[in-house]
Amino acid sequence: IVTCFVITPNVRFRGQSAFIKVSSSGNLVLNSVLPVDGGKIIKESGASLTGEDVEFTDGVFRDAGNDLILTAVFDPAGTIRLNGDTSFRVDGGRVLQTIAVSGINNLISGRPLLADTIELQDASTTLTLATQSTINKNIVMNGGTVILEDNLYFADLIAPTGSGAINVNGFRVEFGGRDFTPTSTIEWIDATDVTLNSKTTLTTQWTFSGTNNLNGNGNVLDISGGGTLRVPANSTLYMTDIVIKGLGNTGSIVLVTGTSQVRMSNVDIQVDGNVTSSIGSVYVEGPATFTVKDN
Repeated sequence: IVTCFVITPNVRFRGQSAFIKVSSSGNLVLNSVLPVDGGKIIKESGASLTGEDVEFTDGVFRDAGNDLILTAVFDPAGTIRLNGDTSFRVDGGRVLQTIAVSGINNLISGRPLLADTIELQDASTTLTLATQSTINKNIVMNGGTVILEDNLYFADLIAPTGSGAINVNGFRVEFGGRDFTPTSTIEWIDATDVTLNSKTTLTTQWTFSGTNNLNGNGNVLDISGGGTLRVPANSTLYMTDIVIKGLGNTGSIVLVTGTSQVRMSNVDIQVDGNVTSSIGSVYVEGPATFTVKDN
């Protein structure tokens, strides 16, 4: 049990039974990078860990009772860094750090409860999510790509921010139940469902590549403030159980080529201006209503 200790470059962990425990009144100072290969750092609530990074390889960081299984870098300033070919898993614990992601082939799995955002560095960054809990903090995209290996559920008023792509990979994305205005410009790829559970006001562009279903769950998607639903080449957007408000003057549904399709079922579209399209196809496969306002 450490109360005050300075780690030098000569300290090495040997196997999963090795650990350092910092008590609630203790202070662990790292004068150099500490590699933890299969070992464990236990930091009790109220303990302090300062200095250089901890580089985990299949190690465990127990922070105030929360176990994080890491192949990643822990920065004592308050960040977990996934720098490429890295991962962490949390089975029901709280993640007290910001998560910074760069490079490719990064993975977050389990049931994390986040205290801060997940932030992708740039357009070359990829992050795979295989989480079973509700994501309760924003994902800052910065042009990067998120790839799903499970359904993705967002808490109320939580969403991706910035621009980027989410490869839904045949899974589902579901937003929370409070009215909100997403600020993201997102390319959705192969979503079994992107489900809206409240009135959603879209003022940016959502692109639906591949085969996607936009499920309104009976709610309004208001695009009157400049929102755009874009369907690129060789892509089909199914729209089900949704009210589209504001198509026309500023809101738009854009079919990019002749191979772009929209297929509607149980859809109410409120048109507030002229709508012209000479390419792509629109199919009405179930009840659909077009309400045209006087212009």
